[in-house]
Amino acid sequence: MQENIPVTLKLLGFNETEIKVYLTLLKLGKTSSSVLANRLKINRSTARYTLEQLHQKGLTLMMRENNTANFWVESPTKLFQLLEQENNILNNKKIQLEKIMPTLSEIVNPHKVFPRVSFFEGLEGVQRVLEDSLTSKTDILTYSDVEGYMKYLRKFNEEYYAPKRKKLGIFEKIIIPDTKTAVEYLRDYNALEVSNFIFVDHKLFPLYSEINIYDNKISFVTFSDVQHVGLLIENQEIYETQKSIFEMVWSIGAKARTSE
Repeated sequence: MQENIPVTLKLLGFNETEIKVYLTLLKLGKTSSSVLANRLKINRSTARYTLEQLHQKGLTLMMRENNTANFWVESPTKLFQLLEQENNILNNKKIQLEKIMPTLSEIVNPHKVFPRVSFFEGLEGVQRVLEDSLTSKTDILTYSDVEGYMKYLRKFNEEYYAPKRKKLGIFEKIIIPDTKTAVEYLRDYNALEVSNFIFVDHKLFPLYSEINIYDNKISFVTFSDVQHVGLLIENQEIYETQKSIFEMVWSIGAKARTSE
């Protein structure tokens, strides 16, 4: 258990020298700075300064004998007193902070809002990003890399994501490159009732990531043999811009599909 003592003392605010001096003083009892310096092989001035610091914290007693200042630890229980002092200081800081918080809040520009950005790695991280769209109160607008999705998360989509989206009644509009794999897979997609697709030429417009636009969020996930990453951005202005771009692309695709 003794190996835990330095760690605990450090948590109480002791530096390395104070820990050595305090523990040595416990063993030696009443002693002078010169004896302590020789014992620890440190400068006498360092030993004296450290002893005075411990004394100011109320952890040691001092008595002058024959023009020599001797120090000793009164009781290790004084450490609780030190902790209480730190708690009082912390509480006082909290009170002072609470006093100025209303003024600080008034200074903040209410129109300056920074986007919330979350980054995820690995397939589990990608799944977490995709799952967030199941909280959507709006339609999900999606650019989909169906080939990558099916290669890495087919089971996740078929057994969890698509059925749950269908159950929740969350409608999704999806723009998809018309690869053979994507077209064949979506013929029997198990959430057709809450989905609408537009296929685009996969040679002219390949997609290498999945982008979901919903509520006031935009998520990006990528699939590759090298790395799987997910990014979730929450910001109203970015959302509105991406939504407008999607609707523009969708309207162009819908017109092209009608003219065929």
